[in-house]
Amino acid sequence: MKTKKAAQIPEDVHFHDLRHSGNELAAEGGATTRELMARMGHSTTRAALRYQRAARA
Repeated sequence: MKTKKAAQIPEDVHFHDLRHSGNELAAEGGATTRELMARMGHSTTRAALRYQRAARA
């Protein structure tokens, strides 16, 4: 992809990887469950809680 090349992002990095990293950083920064849900566009707490648990570990 031209955009990845321009940003010097390796070809094996996918959008979901970047999204995952951003959510991990938000959780580590103290984002609430509701804030994480809004960032991810989820209507349930399941994924948000997974990120919060990982941040505590």
